[in-house]
Amino acid sequence: MGEANYVITKLIHLSLEGMHMDYSTVNAFIGVLECAKLELYRMVAAPYENKKRMENGPISDLDAKSLEDVR
Repeated sequence: MGEANYVITKLIHLSLEGMHMDYSTVNAFIGVLECAKLELYRMVAAPYENKKRMENGPISDLDAKSLEDVR
């Protein structure tokens, strides 16, 4: 994962070159990273978790109720 971290950081650094550096700019890039993280969770992690929960069963009654929503 270190390689992915490097590539993402390098891309941001290249994008920042020549830009006016202020809090707003840094905050905008942090927002982009946060949205990318959320998209990865929504599209990759959540479906995987749902699949495993259906294969292995719920952890508790609370989990069982949310499992009904997935089916």
